[in-house]
Amino acid sequence: MNSIVENTELKTYLNPQSKLSAFKYLFLFLTVLWCAGFMLPVLPDFSGKPIVHQLLKYNYSLVCHQSESASIYLGNDQLLVCARCSGIYAGALLILLLALIKSFSIKYSLKPLFLFSAPLAIDALAIRLGIYSYSKIIALISGFLFGAVLIFYVLDSVKNSFHLLNKNI
Repeated sequence: MNSIVENTELKTYLNPQSKLSAFKYLFLFLTVLWCAGFMLPVLPDFSGKPIVHQLLKYNYSLVCHQSESASIYLGNDQLLVCARCSGIYAGALLILLLALIKSFSIKYSLKPLFLFSAPLAIDALAIRLGIYSYSKIIALISGFLFGAVLIFYVLDSVKNSFHLLNKNI
């Protein structure tokens, strides 16, 4: 009887689906933590903590230019990332939440990645070329589309990695 329980526990431990599910929850938790971090300055109790603010601002400056003119403000408080980065993280977060409810798969085509990346690339290029001026709304939406599609590829790559690891065990 004891070996049956141990064997069942071993199969559960080695099951790539349970590992993938655990990874999805961990990845979601870390993404929520990341998104909460760049939104901390807008919380009412946060204004009295300048050292934490500077530490977070530095942390997010490694991945975002944090231009004041490109940032989203809630009241008088600036988010620690620009509108485009906010959109990227929000899109990824939404898809991660949906991935817990339903399993998604990409059919090894780069078409969706190019299609959903195009608005971001076109917007950034048009701004650089001076065709039109920066719009926080367009940056947020194009970032959201990019973040939403990119996370599909990340999750699919992780899923394939878990399956490959399981074959080698």
